[in-house]
Amino acid sequence: MKFDGLSFRQIAVAIPILALLNWAIFQFGILPKMTEQERKAIYAGWMSTPYPYVISLAFVCAARRRHIKVDQIKAIGKESNSLESVEEGTAHSQVNVYTEYVDPKRTEWITKIQPALQKAKLKMLVAACENKLSRREIIELRAGRSKPHRRTRELIKSILEKLGFL
Repeated sequence: MKFDGLSFRQIAVAIPILALLNWAIFQFGILPKMTEQERKAIYAGWMSTPYPYVISLAFVCAARRRHIKVDQIKAIGKESNSLESVEEGTAHSQVNVYTEYVDPKRTEWITKIQPALQKAKLKMLVAACENKLSRREIIELRAGRSKPHRRTRELIKSILEKLGFL
């Protein structure tokens, strides 16, 4: 049987149907014509169950697609000579093997906080800042024309978390 042109959903539906057909043919077509000794010989040679399609259904359900949400992309370099020793457990830590490279275009500010700032309404942000940031500064940060200092970045992040945008 070829499964090349079928989708995952079509295969997942076909397996229980094949299991049912297998069971029906076996129960009503083959078993009544067999003797007791032939039945024992068949069951002894099979796995623990005479219905292998049911087992394959369990594997298909366990291997179904899972949706993930990517938080942030980080570029890493690796010392390929030492990679095997980390997997084996002979190297002490992965910090010695992996090197993280910072990409200025993929910082947390650019990928997460600035889009959340643009989603939030300006009036709501000005009210939540409580005179800690001016209206003009918030406008500049939203437009991406200026980058905030560490304290300002932490303040904006905490405000956006309180407002539910992060």
